[in-house]
Amino acid sequence: VDPNREWYNNVSPILTINAREYRDTLTKQFIFTTEDRDKAWLARPYKPDGWNLVHGLFRLPENSPRVFWEIERAPDNVEFIIDNASLKPVTCNPDMLVKNGNLEDEGVSKYWDTWGGEVGLDIVPGFGGSGNALKAFKRPHLSHGP
Repeated sequence: VDPNREWYNNVSPILTINAREYRDTLTKQFIFTTEDRDKAWLARPYKPDGWNLVHGLFRLPENSPRVFWEIERAPDNVEFIIDNASLKPVTCNPDMLVKNGNLEDEGVSKYWDTWGGEVGLDIVPGFGGSGNALKAFKRPHLSHGP
């Protein structure tokens, strides 16, 4: 998996939420399933021989009697282990407009991804060697990047 490749999400693990809902909530009849795709994706840096983070934000469906998650799009013949899975309410700090804006949260790119083309994204030392920064490279167009 190369997270800097265009359309890398099509060949890397993503999380899909499936929810069972009632068409008639009064009688609780006629259950159907809704699917909400791409709710979590691979964070950078990618470690081919180590643990990797699949991270995302989503809102749980209201009034669903059953919700389940599906991990899909991992490459064929790949074994993966789910470890330390958690669901947490999102907390907001009014003094920090962007979540993980300083890229200090576990040293990964959670909440950040690229837009357009084959764009590289790395976490590098911050200005003056302090903290972390996000480096975008291989940008084929001025509008492509994080």
